[in-house]
This record gives sequence, C-alpha cells and structure tokens, in this order.
Amino acid sequence: MPHLLILISIVTNANILRILAYESDNREDWNTLPSWLPRTSIEFVDRFSCRGGDFALHINNNDAFIQWVLSARHTTWTFGWEVPAANSSDNNTMYYARVFDLLNWSRLQNLLPRQIRVDSICHKGMEVVFGYSRDKKAVTAPPKPNKYIADDTWSILWATCHKQLNTRSRISASCIDIPAVLVANPDPPWKVNNPCHYVYRMIDGAHRLCLRKYLLGLYEGEMLDFQSQLTALSTNPDSSAADRIRSHMANLQKNVELISFGSFFVLNQTTFEAMLTNSDPHKSWAKDEHILMKALTTSLIDDWSKWMHLAMAHVTSNDNGADIYHPEHSDL
Repeated sequence: MPHLLILISIVTNANILRILAYESDNREDWNTLPSWLPRTSIEFVDRFSCRGGDFALHINNNDAFIQWVLSARHTTWTFGWEVPAANSSDNNTMYYARVFDLLNWSRLQNLLPRQIRVDSICHKGMEVVFGYSRDKKAVTAPPKPNKYIADDTWSILWATCHKQLNTRSRISASCIDIPAVLVANPDPPWKVNNPCHYVYRMIDGAHRLCLRKYLLGLYEGEMLDFQSQLTALSTNPDSSAADRIRSHMANLQKNVELISFGSFFVLNQTTFEAMLTNSDPHKSWAKDEHILMKALTTSLIDDWSKWMHLAMAHVTSNDNGADIYHPEHSDL
C-alpha cells in the first residue's frame, strides 16, 4: 500500500528517527505519546471534528478569538520562509502578517474556502526535511499510537509536526474542519514562497493541518491492521469475517480520500505581501486587550459570524456532506 503522506515520496530516508527538540511547558514525558493525542481514528474524529456545530462561537468566545485570531501572527524571516514586503527587496527585515488582517480581508471579499490537497501545502516545520533547519538538537520520536503505522510515515510526521502536536493548549482548541489560510505560490517550483517548493504556503492553521496528517497516519495504521487480519484469514478468504474486514477497509479508504483534502481560504502572493508589516503585533496592537477589543464591534461580530456560517456550509457542500466512517471498536 502506498504511504498516505506525500512527504514519503519525496523524503524516503527511513532513518529519519530523530527530530528537532521543542520545549513545551505542556509536555508530560518525552518517551510517551502526548496524552492529548487520540490513539484511534474514532477517538480522533469525536474530539477534533466540529462539523454541524455553532461556528458563531468562534468569535463570540472573546478569549479564544483574541488569542488565536486577533493576537495571532505569521512571520516571514525564518530560514527558508523569507518574503519581502511589497515594494521591498530587503529579505532581512522582520515582517509580520496579522492573521486578523488576512481573515478580515477574506471576509470583506466574501471569500469562501476551497478544497485543497494536504500534500500540496507547506507549513512551518516542514523546512527540516528540505534542508532549511539550522537547529541541530534532536530528540527521539515517541512511540506510535498504532504499531502498524509505517516508520517512515511516523518519523516524518513527527519531524515536521512535533511543535504543533506537542502544544496542548492549541491542540485542545482545534477543529480540523475550520478553514485555514494559504497563500498560493505564484509559479511553483521556479518562483517559490515556501521552502518545500509546493503549490501553497500555509499562513494560519498549521496545528489543524498537522492534526489532519496525524489522522491520516492513524488511518494508515488501521488499514494495515485490517490487512494483517485479512492475511490471517487467507485459508478461508470467503468467510463472513473476511468480507467484513474488506468492507471496513473500503470504507476507511473513503475516509482517507475525504481527509486528504481540507478547506482553506486562499490568498494570492501580491495581496499577502501588501499586508506585511514590520511592526510586531505582539508588541503593538496585541499587547493591550483594550485595543484588541475595540476591533470587535457588534457589526463586525455579526458579519463575521454570518460569513463563517456560510464558509462552513461551503465546507460541507464541497464534500457533498460525506460522513466519516467509524469502524466498530471491536474490529480495531
């Protein structure tokens, strides 16, 4: 079976079993998988999928909105991620993009999310497998949640997503169905805006994207688990048990096809560069909660909520309302 993560087809070194160190005040034990990460796909979907919920809450909950939208920023000077601001040729200046500006522009343009393949997106952390990391510290990846997940899949997932997956506060508040923000690469791979030379640069939503990749890894392990069960039944391949396993595998494959795409607001490079500023939001507008709250006018909250409802309805319509299949617990 081909590996589910596209990085496997690009980075085939099976010895990438060491990952960059990341200090997290939420990390419990570096020798175990973080307790907040589900061990099965069933548990994952129950915890991190919010389709059908009240998405207006994402702005009405002021604390979450301030922390993850109003205060959020994207930096452009990390090695491999350099982008000059519009009308500037200086790659060394520290430029920032405020996530609120990007999303608010999308709202004002009535932008709706697009379905994009996960394997066409480059997010912060992936630079390590493309030779752009200057950090040589390493720790061993934790044990796999499913022994059938391929070593390549697990080691590369952890090498590129360990910072996101190790941050409990961000993970616990994540829903993989909420659209994230991308900037389209003007002319991949020749004119690049990301170190992967991929079609899209991720601006906001890396935690959700890494969770989606983690779910794909869980599906890979569960598919291989079912395959091993089917192999054990090779002496009686026409039994009802074998038929049930084949049905589970077919449905899990549909899940893989569904989860391999996510919903994203897509901006062009020119728009993105025009929004860059050399003023750190954490030291200017995001340092004072009163300043932040002034942005949350009643009209903005109402319009933002309507826009997000439309966006989430569009997410559902893009996949024709397909539901994620849940195998029985006893079959895993």
